[in-house]
Amino acid sequence: MVFALYDSQGREIGRVKEQSIGPIAPGEIWQIRSTTPQPFERFSAIEIKAE
Repeated sequence: MVFALYDSQGREIGRVKEQSIGPIAPGEIWQIRSTTPQPFERFSAIEIKAE
């Protein structure tokens, strides 16, 4: 999963990437944590791939 990070003006200021380590069961909620060295106001998932 790739997330775009946005500042308070709505400008994209960076991207972070995170992935699941194992399979996700049907109906399971995927909780992820990704770190960034910069502050941001909001984020949006922009790329999701499943294999």
